[in-house]
Amino acid sequence: MTLPLIQIFFSLILLLLWFFLVNLKEKYLELNLKGWGEMSLGVFLIFLGSLLELGENIPELEKYFFVGNTSWGELSKIALYVVGIVLVSYSPLNWLPSILEARKKFKKENLKATEISSFKVHPLEVSPLE
Repeated sequence: MTLPLIQIFFSLILLLLWFFLVNLKEKYLELNLKGWGEMSLGVFLIFLGSLLELGENIPELEKYFFVGNTSWGELSKIALYVVGIVLVSYSPLNWLPSILEARKKFKKENLKATEISSFKVHPLEVSPLE
């Protein structure tokens, strides 16, 4: 009974992580992260694979997930895990450069703002008679 409880906990964490990623993407639209959708999809596919795994180990759920001892059930579970892991692993390669670009743009704008504020603090001293 310990193994299904761990799998239920793992599935719930994956579901909560998926909701968090989707809500984070909607909250920060200005970042426009390129690989964020792939990461969310990868986490969701791993969640579906964990549900198939859970349905395989709990006899009461086995009839709802249609996995049982069929080879296509095992194959689909493995495929969901593999595609999900590949998407989760590949997505940072897409969105990390966009984060670094946004960070560089922010530093550049901050430097310009600092230069402008320094001109306001120290105005040019020009004598009116010259």
